Amino acid sequence: MTVASSLPVSDTPLEGASILVAEDSREQAELTCGTLREAGCFVRLEGDGRAALRALGEERFDLLVTDWMMPGCDGIQLCRSVRAEEEVAGRLYILFLASLDGKEQIAEALSAGADDYLVKPFDPGELLARVRAGLRLVRVQAQLRAANGVLSRLALSDPLTELANRRAFDDLLAREASSFERRGTPFCIARIDVDRFKTVNDTRGHDLGDELLSAFARTMRGAIRDEDVAARVGGDEFALLLRACALDTAASICERLRERLAAVQIPTPKDDVSATASIGIASAEEGTSVAQVFAAADEALYAAKARGGDTVAVAHGRPAAVS
Repeated sequence: MTVASSLPVSDTPLEGASILVAEDSREQAELTCGTLREAGCFVRLEGDGRAALRALGEERFDLLVTDWMMPGCDGIQLCRSVRAEEEVAGRLYILFLASLDGKEQIAEALSAGADDYLVKPFDPGELLARVRAGLRLVRVQAQLRAANGVLSRLALSDPLTELANRRAFDDLLAREASSFERRGTPFCIARIDVDRFKTVNDTRGHDLGDELLSAFARTMRGAIRDEDVAARVGGDEFALLLRACALDTAASICERLRERLAAVQIPTPKDDVSATASIGIASAEEGTSVAQVFAAADEALYAAKARGGDTVAVAHGRPAAVS
């Protein structure tokens, strides 16, 4: 059974919308699904709430249209179950279908998480209007989530190198320290400083200095493991979080990184510009704070610089307390 909409398909913004219909009445399902399909929507029909929940786990839908009375799991239970699922709770709009005398069910459905309701028997044009309003909200919310995701990435990344910034690195360290306390999984911190970087900036210009920092950042990403994190924590200062990593493994990773950084060259019309790096490493031990481990890595870094740079230095022993 197909019911023509009062709005022409070409004039409606519903084309391509993905809609799940939960309805056990064949006649009502034909009316609802036929109206939506004529408007250009992709529609999947399920005959009860449990099947609808399974469908939500298998596919991504913009909107759920659910009846109240269904076998196994009714519309109220379906609304509650959907809102309890983190993956779909915030992005799925729910339109509840109620009978003429279903005011109590409408109130209960809205309390259970439905966004809007439509009383049966309904006009096909009203169904499309309600769906259109729901989709507008869904699309605005999706745009807001995307914008917030971009802002979040910008807030936690360094614009020049596209590595994590100091704020993001500190947050990750705090989480790693918490995991270390619970599970005893070791981790190491490496501090990296570009040797004589001020000379590059002063003699070759800040643009070339920025290019060198960006090249160092790309090299770091390629030299560390997938589970590790590289960050820019200062002007020419970088740091690594080496997860689930013993000190000897961290030393091997950083020695490989030191060699690759020394091989970086920035071509210019005059010559190729290169630089080396000093690296200091420290590992977390039971009873030590993140600040202590970071300070120990700093001390190791100073030792590497004192040796003339282009060196990896390892902090041995328990990190000193940091006030």
